[in-house]
Amino acid sequence: MTIVNGHRTLDGRGTIACVAVLAAALVWLVPALAAAQAPIAKAVAYEVAEALKFKGTGTATDPEDFTRRIASATLLGKSVTPLVPGTPFDGAAFVAATASSRVSLATMAGPISGSFDLLADMDPTRNSLDTLVIVASGSLRGQLDLSTATAGYATMSGTYKLRGQAGARFEGIFLIPFPVPGLPGYWYLDAGPEAGTCASPVPGLCPLGSDEYSLGIPLTKAVVVFFAGTRGSGRVED
Repeated sequence: MTIVNGHRTLDGRGTIACVAVLAAALVWLVPALAAAQAPIAKAVAYEVAEALKFKGTGTATDPEDFTRRIASATLLGKSVTPLVPGTPFDGAAFVAATASSRVSLATMAGPISGSFDLLADMDPTRNSLDTLVIVASGSLRGQLDLSTATAGYATMSGTYKLRGQAGARFEGIFLIPFPVPGLPGYWYLDAGPEAGTCASPVPGLCPLGSDEYSLGIPLTKAVVVFFAGTRGSGRVED
């Protein structure tokens, strides 16, 4: 994820200690509505492409266009984990998504929307993108909060809808890679739904694996939890 001011590092004395304290304090909390629902699946995906746009006088159609960071992104992941049986997430091994956001430069928050496909591999004996078949498709919309991006993470929440299913809540965190002075490579905060599961020599941090780079560029990691629908859940249009 590109940060608007260009900062990807956590600088200053005691960087590692500060990161560890921040990660320990960052508890994965969900709104009361989502907490009342059951999580049914978790997906991990990476931003493999992103494009930013800042509108000027020649392209703006609304006064707010001058104060917004408009972005589109493509994500791909090979980790879809069903948490309960009997949902469309069963049998999916990959997820592909496109998303767009309009973030206020004043608040660093704004709406996000997108679509995604759950994919199964017709030939799991080899790694290839040309053997992935769509088993379910959906859409989502909600709010993206980039106000914490310089600390190494951002959050999003809202409503998703799989075709033929009722709408329900989702919660997600973007883990933004950053270098740490004195340490090799790039690192994520050890935060979000998968906190505590990485093997790391540094408490509070997770080193990027070799598959978390594209063309040598460290990738922003999105971890999304999908909740079961309940009566009165919000809906996302197909």
